[in-house]
Amino acid sequence: MFLGKFKHLSPLPISSPSQSPTSSGQNSSPSSVEDVLASRPVVGKQIKPRGTRDLKLLPSSLRPAVAARDRISHWVTPFSLSQLNSMRAEISFDSIRKINIATVSSLAEMTRTGYGSGLLRFTEFCDREGISEYSRMPASSTLLASFVADQASKASSSSINSWMSAVRTWHIINNAPWHGSSEFVAQVKLGASRMAPASLKKSPRNPVTLEHILALQKNLNPSDSFDAAVWAVACIVFWSCCRLGELTVSSEKSFSPRLNVDRFDSHVTKISPSY
Repeated sequence: MFLGKFKHLSPLPISSPSQSPTSSGQNSSPSSVEDVLASRPVVGKQIKPRGTRDLKLLPSSLRPAVAARDRISHWVTPFSLSQLNSMRAEISFDSIRKINIATVSSLAEMTRTGYGSGLLRFTEFCDREGISEYSRMPASSTLLASFVADQASKASSSSINSWMSAVRTWHIINNAPWHGSSEFVAQVKLGASRMAPASLKKSPRNPVTLEHILALQKNLNPSDSFDAAVWAVACIVFWSCCRLGELTVSSEKSFSPRLNVDRFDSHVTKISPSY
């Protein structure tokens, strides 16, 4: 079987910090896992990892216990170490940190969280198949096709595509070559999509009609501030044909004035009808 060439290696230990991270172009000591993680500060508020499904992973210093959103940047490979060595030979450690912050900031926090789940799936698969740490990045088209095929008949095409996007972004953040765009991998993904059980395929949802909006209005009290807000959001979403998530938040604590719409962002302009 083609996976036979991937022999599982013991996790790489965290070595002591190498030369001062403030130096540039003069680093002679190889970078350690600790150096890589130091070059990738957490973007956003500190979140404690839940540590539920992580227990299925083989212990490794390359995959510290972090929140799902931080796996995409803090789960590393031997390639990450060699990449950091190359960067430190050219630019300062501080510049590397700035690059990493900008790269991670290009992804919304919810996107990073979702990608963290996809990366967990890929890592579990590699652990189960005994894939060496060196073979996980850059992942060959054979390994990626095997990962997709492993999920055939078990996951929907949307889930597989999402997990593959996570692995691809993980490669991008580490500046690693990506071999998942080959026709070979695409063909395996097509086959996996057709093998997905019918129970995993969602049928199109019925559209929201004007009758639904009127029924909602009849059950709302316009003098109640909460009901008034619900009615306002419903009308804007309906008549603007936008997604509900564009105007709402998952929780009160998740609200951000920089990312979310509030009532002060709305401007009402009265236009007299012309005949």
